[in-house]
Amino acid sequence: MFDDNFEVAKNTTTTYSQQNQNSLVSRIQRIENDDNEIIEIPKLSYNERKKY
Repeated sequence: MFDDNFEVAKNTTTTYSQQNQNSLVSRIQRIENDDNEIIEIPKLSYNERKKY
C-alpha cells in the first residue's frame, strides 16, 4: 500500500481515511526507527494467561 517514502503507492486505492493513513505511517516509521517507547506485549495462550 505504501511506497519506500511511506506515501500511498501509485495506482493504489484505499478506503482508509487520511487520518488513518497518517496514523499507520507514523506507527510504521516508529517501528522502522526502533522507537524505544514502543512496549512489546507478548501473545499468550489461554492456559498461559490463567497462570497469571
